[in-house]
Amino acid sequence: ACLAGRKAVLCGYKYSLQGLLVASNRALPGLDPLDAVSQPDVVFHAGLLPPGLDVREVQRIEPFYRSPYTGPDGEPISRIWRCPEFDLYYIDFPEGLAFVVDSSGKTIWAQWPDRVSLEIVTAILLGRILAFVLHLRGHVCLHASAVVVDGGAVLFAGNPGMGKSSTAAAFAERGFPVLSDDLSAVRREGDGRLMVVPGVPRVCLWPDSVEFLYGPQSGRRFPLLLPEESKHVVRLDGAAGKFQTEPARFKAVCPPMVGRIASGFSFFIIISRTSAVKGSIYVASAVSGSVIIV
Repeated sequence: ACLAGRKAVLCGYKYSLQGLLVASNRALPGLDPLDAVSQPDVVFHAGLLPPGLDVREVQRIEPFYRSPYTGPDGEPISRIWRCPEFDLYYIDFPEGLAFVVDSSGKTIWAQWPDRVSLEIVTAILLGRILAFVLHLRGHVCLHASAVVVDGGAVLFAGNPGMGKSSTAAAFAERGFPVLSDDLSAVRREGDGRLMVVPGVPRVCLWPDSVEFLYGPQSGRRFPLLLPEESKHVVRLDGAAGKFQTEPARFKAVCPPMVGRIASGFSFFIIISRTSAVKGSIYVASAVSGSVIIV
């Protein structure tokens, strides 16, 4: 059992997410629970808020963060308040969905009305909320997908729709396992190494990318991420070599470039040096299914 305030809550589902063992009191759709007996790193209380938290009182003050992205009503798609008396952060989303995260990044609560599906809650948990939790725990989170090349993590970073997931999926089809999709968390080890932790064993692709990579009408093989969206979920945990479950040393970060890797044509990615990448400029080349980092 997990404790939410003084109330015991059964947390019978455990998942490996972004390098963390997350225990939940409800099964999370689209994810397979583990038979883990070790203590979780994070506990998720679905359908609950911390006892004694007065949301109306919290929202009397200005949020310290407003998302730059807005919904159809012109309002930010998320806002964050600090709750110093509880040592918590309160995060709200449209349609009445709200999350609460403790300042240590060890406990998450969420509450939502009936009109919001658990699929939507899970999608936001796996994205923005886990990114915030990882930030609180000292990780650097990038809006990027990652693959493993010669034992190192190569990240594809960019804005939505640039092809991060499609590029990662294309590399997986050529024998280079995916490490994370859309959210890549980097942590510094005690010896100074930068390691990218494994995310969720899947990639989420729009229909045109699915057909480009897997053939016409292939979308029928893959479930939708959300009932109201057309994005498909391609699971990678059922095929050997498509997903890496161990952290990989950070090697490079670059823009996504889908090119024609799925058809065997070559393309090149030039990766400039950043403060996090020490050494010479990297050139990644995909030719007939091979990738070389020089």
